[in-house]
Amino acid sequence: MSLAPAEWIIAVAAALVVGVSKSGIGGIGTLAVVLFSQIMPAKQATGLVLPLLCFGDVMAVALFRRHALWTHVWRLLPWTALGVLAGYFALDQIAEREARMLIGGIVLSLVALHFGRRRYHGHETEHGAWFAPTVGVLAGFTTLVANAAGP
Repeated sequence: MSLAPAEWIIAVAAALVVGVSKSGIGGIGTLAVVLFSQIMPAKQATGLVLPLLCFGDVMAVALFRRHALWTHVWRLLPWTALGVLAGYFALDQIAEREARMLIGGIVLSLVALHFGRRRYHGHETEHGAWFAPTVGVLAGFTTLVANAAGP
């Protein structure tokens, strides 16, 4: 794939956004998929960004592993893997236009969720047995489809 100079600028900016997203600025990583999808098909953009995000996660775990709540990680991991698998099959079944619509819908839903959480911050509740499977599958699915599990 050959990129024009303006597309290279967008690609570099998107890669920088991926790096910055791992520094603790929550939700900004979703912007990387939007930027990459401006210079390549949406399905390829999510496929390109996922390894970048995974590498960033590996580096974050290496640096901050003693601060992790490993019980939460192990509780979510199998459900997240199931969500990634579901996202893989979903992307395989839809056309490029539908993929763009799905990514847009996920991004808009996460923006709404962000503002909703800010409004009701401090109203923490106990989560039932449904929480880890639901959040895990959604995180895995949105990670593969829109690279948006962080938000």
